[in-house]
Amino acid sequence: MRQRGVPQFPDPKSSVPPGFEPNPAEYREITNYKGAILLFPATIDPESPAYAQAAAVCGAGFLAGNKPH
Repeated sequence: MRQRGVPQFPDPKSSVPPGFEPNPAEYREITNYKGAILLFPATIDPESPAYAQAAAVCGAGFLAGNKPH
């Protein structure tokens, strides 16, 4: 994803960091996909063409159109 136009795409984590408090100004979404925790920075626009294209090219279709909760 980072190499294909989404430079701030997060590294996956194995769990939510201890003491983590969601802050909408900092994080758009927390996703648990098959045990990989992704903390999406608020600066990532999951509806942008670059994001959708990168998700498709990377075979990460589950990320395409990923909407914030």
